[in-house]
Amino acid sequence: QKMEVTEMLPPAPGVDATRQIEVMQKLHAQKVRTLMTSINMLKEHLTIAKAASKEHRRSALIQQLRDAVRDQELVVDVLRQALCDRGLDDLSINQLIIKRTCGGPKRFRPKSREELQRDNIDLEKKFVNVQL
Repeated sequence: QKMEVTEMLPPAPGVDATRQIEVMQKLHAQKVRTLMTSINMLKEHLTIAKAASKEHRRSALIQQLRDAVRDQELVVDVLRQALCDRGLDDLSINQLIIKRTCGGPKRFRPKSREELQRDNIDLEKKFVNVQL
């Protein structure tokens, strides 16, 4: 804020000193309000920046997980192709994968891609039989 030259000078002889003090206190209070407003605004900007940074880290983690899944699916596809080259058909490959992945303690687990493919083939066969 702009300060007048007369407000910064010591009171002249015969000028009311209390008036000069009041003016200085008002000026001080105005400066404090302005600084507090600025501090609060900067705190809000900092909070927003922290939230954005947190979201960015979360998005980066999700992208890393997607990349890892894509890499694992690529390995599975390569191994499938190797088994196909050895003479196994898709159904027997799916059965082999289901057998290997279902080992261990019984617990709830979602169906694998191979189990879903097998179920899809079974449903297609039933659908064809119903249509005939």
